[in-house]
Amino acid sequence: MTLSVRLQRRGVFQTVGSIEVVAENNGRFTYSDEWCSRPSNPPLSLSLPLKRRSSHSALMRPYFEGLLPEADARKAIADKLGISEHSYLHILQALGDECIGAVTVTDASGAEHAPEPRYQAMGPKELRALSDRSFAETAILAERSRLSLSGGQAKAGLYQGLDGSWYLPTGTAPSTHIVKPSSARFPDIVINEAICMMAAEKCGIPAAKVEVFDTGRSPLLSIARFDRTGGLGSISAGFASGLPMPLRLHQEDLCQALGVLSSSKYESRESRYLSKAAKLIRGHSVRPVRDIKHFWDSIAFNYLIGNCDNHIKNYSLVYDEEMEHLRLAPCYDLVCTTMYPELSRDMGIHIGSKLDIDSIEPADFGELADVLTLGREEAFSRLDAVRARLVDALEQATDSLAAQGHKDARRVGKAILGSAKDRLGKPRA
Repeated sequence: MTLSVRLQRRGVFQTVGSIEVVAENNGRFTYSDEWCSRPSNPPLSLSLPLKRRSSHSALMRPYFEGLLPEADARKAIADKLGISEHSYLHILQALGDECIGAVTVTDASGAEHAPEPRYQAMGPKELRALSDRSFAETAILAERSRLSLSGGQAKAGLYQGLDGSWYLPTGTAPSTHIVKPSSARFPDIVINEAICMMAAEKCGIPAAKVEVFDTGRSPLLSIARFDRTGGLGSISAGFASGLPMPLRLHQEDLCQALGVLSSSKYESRESRYLSKAAKLIRGHSVRPVRDIKHFWDSIAFNYLIGNCDNHIKNYSLVYDEEMEHLRLAPCYDLVCTTMYPELSRDMGIHIGSKLDIDSIEPADFGELADVLTLGREEAFSRLDAVRARLVDALEQATDSLAAQGHKDARRVGKAILGSAKDRLGKPRA
């Protein structure tokens, strides 16, 4: 079996290469002559340089498997498809019409006959099912839309029209939003993430735009995709079902860019990713100094709110429409995990030499500044600035959601503030 790897650039699909599948988890990715013939074309991933042309399974796996859901989300989808959850190339073949970024992965034998892009209207009943059934319903939607979204949470890629109506994209139709339901284990996770994401913006940290909407059951969180642009009132990639399709922007998370498997996204006591990530940002970003500062700010914010799920897959690089300039993407997946006593208090990345969030001291941030090659004085000034804004930012986000009628907002906001209290009070070194 051969899979065709295509990438959309300003609305036009181009063949980047192909994957020759030898076994369920064994293959070889090769760049096409067409893609390599144009000197301006960037690599599909920073971990798959063009100069190599061909990459065997171990080298290609971090990027391509990184396009897929993980953990329970992946198992639910694999069960629905009747595929082993360990057969990442077969799952990718089934879901690859719409991935994170601008890439699509399809069976080469049918690449010329891709399903027509369409948008199917979703009414209150379908949205309630999504909020009620979490992993099961997102697996059904993924199969119907052939959509692959990375990460371990239940989520669906949907399209929102100008009037606020929701649609399920099918074929190669792009989504505009990622929609997440609550979970039985953490029923307030939607409000938690919304408060933290809104607070980040109020602290001056670029973050994806979020909204919470009710379905008559549990609330849903919609996140505007920063790897989609246009379509709704500006340049589009054409029309599907009478609706303008957004343009895809290519992106990859830092796991993919560093060639790290998603299963290794959390730093261990031995592994260290931040120095390599900083080197990538400085070497490839169109605005390296600004992006290193934003990288620092996001790490500081995650520490202060108590987000121990801040692994490197939750940081991404995104291209512009021409695929000429790369930059650090806005923040996403910001959640206060320390308000849940049953969750680990080890962070996803080291701050200095520490993973345990409760043992981190100001001096550890000095070591982190050195790792990111950011001057210590400026680094601590930026940490102080985030700390000074955070309480007001959390309260404003909480008030905004409460005013919209979300009854759990004040309780969750209070819990986040309570969890952050000790970290907010730590003195500067």
